[in-house]
Amino acid sequence: MIKKERLVWIDQLRAVAFFFVIVGHMSLNKTVESWIYSFHMPLFFMITGLTLNIEKICATDFRAFFVNQFKRLIIPYLWYQFLCLPAICILNAVTNGKPVAVGENIKGIFVANGLIMEYPSRAMYYVVVLFFCQLCLWFITHITKGDYALTGAICAAFVVVSIIL
Repeated sequence: MIKKERLVWIDQLRAVAFFFVIVGHMSLNKTVESWIYSFHMPLFFMITGLTLNIEKICATDFRAFFVNQFKRLIIPYLWYQFLCLPAICILNAVTNGKPVAVGENIKGIFVANGLIMEYPSRAMYYVVVLFFCQLCLWFITHITKGDYALTGAICAAFVVVSIIL
């Protein structure tokens, strides 16, 4: 069995990203908030990419990869959302003094975009985004046949285009 060595600098980078998430949510001022929001979640995605095993992804068929990612990301996301739903509905009813549209909140969980529709924990949108990014990565690694440089270049191009748009 090969012993995996923990990369401390990746953990330190996660700590820095986490710090920026906290500072960004403190809303100190709009300029700082805007600056931090421009990179703090993409930084988490890049950190995730640093620990990917492209050979393992290439060796996995799509169905197995999809099921694995769904179990790892979407099932916990749904559990969390539905566990939070009653508390959020009660909190909104108490603080707003009006009944909450439970159906709209449930729809929002599946849309996973708090800008389009309210739902219990909008901050968890990134889990759904990460799921779809992982699926895209599977396709990219299979198109590039696991070539690290080409896979990285295509992913970087997607990042640049998403920033521009």
